[in-house]
Amino acid sequence: LFKSLEEDAVRAQMVIMKAQELARSESAEDVDGHLEGELNHSTKLT
Repeated sequence: LFKSLEEDAVRAQMVIMKAQELARSESAEDVDGHLEGELNHSTKLT
């Protein structure tokens, strides 16, 4: 019983870490896209 609980906990931890990694990479991409948009906007003005 305890072994299966431990395995469930490990699995849950892995899922959480994967979700956090995805969230981090998505937010990083959003920031990069935003910065690129700002740069393109400012270069078009000049």
